[in-house]
Amino acid sequence: MTITAWIEGENATLVDTQYITLGGNAHTSFAFPDRLAATAGKRGIVIFQSTTDGLTGLELRFSPFGTFTSVPTILQ
Repeated sequence: MTITAWIEGENATLVDTQYITLGGNAHTSFAFPDRLAATAGKRGIVIFQSTTDGLTGLELRFSPFGTFTSVPTILQ
């Protein structure tokens, strides 16, 4: 499965496009700046899309104080 990640800045302009390839039944986890370097130090959104079914996302946001929250995903 190839996943396209569109990285948009605060003003909704396209900053970068990255591709992530996963094998069948595979999974991955990463911090955005580690895998999507264009997100480092920036605000905006990342849109993930695959041409095949079976893509599910979960975002967790952590603070330096040890607290965390989940961020809802939006189906398009």
